[in-house]
Amino acid sequence: MRVYVLSLLCVAGIYAQPPIVLNELAEPIEDLDISAFVIAYASGGLMEKVVDGYTEDNGRILAYKSFGKSRLYKQTIKGPFHRILPVLDPGELPQPWRKALFINLYNMLTIESLLSLEELPKQIIEVPQFSSRYAYRVGEYTFTLDEIKDGILRGNAPDANGTVMFEDGDPRTAWSLPLDSRIHGALSCGAKGCPALAPFFPDDTYGLLPISVFNRKLNEAVQRFCAEAVVIEEDGSLSINSIFERYESDFTNDKADILQVLSECNPNPRIKLALQEASAGIKNYSFEFDWDLNNVAPPAQTSELVNVHLYMESLCPDTRDFVLEQLHRNWPVLKNMVNLTIIPFGKATATPDGNSISFQCQHGPNECYGNKVQSCVVDMYNVDQQVEFISCMFEYGSAYSGSKCAKRVGLEWEDIRACADGPEGDQLLYNNGVKTQNLRPHLNFVPTVTFEGKYKRHSLRQTLYNFKAEVCKRYSGPEPGC
Repeated sequence: MRVYVLSLLCVAGIYAQPPIVLNELAEPIEDLDISAFVIAYASGGLMEKVVDGYTEDNGRILAYKSFGKSRLYKQTIKGPFHRILPVLDPGELPQPWRKALFINLYNMLTIESLLSLEELPKQIIEVPQFSSRYAYRVGEYTFTLDEIKDGILRGNAPDANGTVMFEDGDPRTAWSLPLDSRIHGALSCGAKGCPALAPFFPDDTYGLLPISVFNRKLNEAVQRFCAEAVVIEEDGSLSINSIFERYESDFTNDKADILQVLSECNPNPRIKLALQEASAGIKNYSFEFDWDLNNVAPPAQTSELVNVHLYMESLCPDTRDFVLEQLHRNWPVLKNMVNLTIIPFGKATATPDGNSISFQCQHGPNECYGNKVQSCVVDMYNVDQQVEFISCMFEYGSAYSGSKCAKRVGLEWEDIRACADGPEGDQLLYNNGVKTQNLRPHLNFVPTVTFEGKYKRHSLRQTLYNFKAEVCKRYSGPEPGC
């Protein structure tokens, strides 16, 4: 009963749960002989890997599921990165380096906090007290998202509710930085209404250079955020990102109001004029915010799509012919018509033995390895990437062409390899074996293709030689290429 009551109070904002420190259990690397400068710069390198490998639309959209399964996240972020933070002393860093470090920490903590949830929310606002609930231990102290943003990066200025993060005497105030409104273009809060993810590398040790790369990056970030902050609606009114309302005092300084600030930083002449009219009181405007999670869109699931399952083997000649001649060749059209599930296993057998599983495959041990690689790709990446990667492997004709194909398609080979070589690959392939075993009628030929979970052996040949036509027969939506 007490837990239920506290949960209700938490949702209502009356009771504040103690923060969950995500690197609390990480054993600090006490004998680490690396300066705070190296760690601060490395934080930019980690964010660069996240942005380059797992985001879309110039950092606006993040593939949370893929990143959460990646070697970068599992072995680097949750490994050395977590262990380094408790021995880091940001006080050793000059202000530009400290600013870059805490921007990167804020963005990484946001991502990790979301991945720590049992299920990703559709909207950030669904997570009670999200920005004060999760924290990193940095040096001797813990920092929530609010404490990094308002206590450190906003110079401990009061938030929109008038609350000051660090009370008098709080030792963390020694790390606070002078308020810089540009940080609002750099802090990605997990919602689509927040700025895009980007890495920030410090390069101006004492803040003396007027045009350092770091300063230029901050300028570009806030300019891009400003340019995207205002939308002219169909009725002519303006919809403005509410971050500019919440932190108006950070931006305005001696300006008349936030509308004037936005007018000066927005490059679109039409929007500039509209903002000036709004500032003069002759155009309506409102502040809005998009709370939707900045996650990749799930594949379309409608009754019009044809559910297709492909049961296959990585070294099977007939599978190769089908994938290259029927699936890959027609994929630009078919991907809008099917919900494809690829199941590498075929006529293999799987035998659990204690804590391990042994596999025997129709075309030998190499095929078992190829099946594991493809099973990992199916689990880690979207269906377009799956089709491109598996087609590439069939073009090379080798179970060990994964690194070349990952490079061609733009996937992280080290993540795939770690999966295929470890227990995760065994389990994924075993699960595919269970799915294959449950197929009715039992699998007799490889590849086998089912529509809506069904197939007939006598019509399988027709499917394998004219897959597109068979899909078109069953597709009830618009006909993009039938």
